[in-house]
Amino acid sequence: MNRILFISLIVTLISCEQERGFYLDPTTMLQIKGEKQMSNAIAQRVSENPEHLTHLEIVKRANNIRCYNAALNATTGLGASIGFAGKDTISEEPALLRYATDILHPDGYFIPDLLEAYDMVIEIFRANDDIDTIAYIPNAVLREAERKIRLAFAEQKYDEVYRLFYNAFKFRPITGAEYRELKKQGLH
Repeated sequence: MNRILFISLIVTLISCEQERGFYLDPTTMLQIKGEKQMSNAIAQRVSENPEHLTHLEIVKRANNIRCYNAALNATTGLGASIGFAGKDTISEEPALLRYATDILHPDGYFIPDLLEAYDMVIEIFRANDDIDTIAYIPNAVLREAERKIRLAFAEQKYDEVYRLFYNAFKFRPITGAEYRELKKQGLH
């Protein structure tokens, strides 16, 4: 009798599917792509300004991202300068790559550094230690990405969380002078 009870207990335990919460694959990449172009030609200019780089040129030449986070930079006023986990220059849409773990810990809690960042620019290092802006991600795009990621996660729509990691962050080509003017006007 004990043996039958033991076997039925084992069968019951095995047949019960343990509910597993969200677990982020730590190799998942956050893709930072250019805004959609009218043409599929990735090397085509998206602006009349000849100083603007194409999306592919931006991805190839970018050295880092500079961004700010009020909670992290309140005392220094300095932005965070972060590199890339890689660059995708062969896909239809070129992309700068960061690990998704910069936003969401594999165990399922948010990391605010990048998720709550603002004034995000993509920079290039020039001669004589000169740094220049070659693209930016509008603050409205950053806030919308944050809102959608948090909502999808709260609703346990994990496929949507992954989709947003691949598609929510879009940069626009710009020059440093143009970006400073946008910022001065509060339009970034």
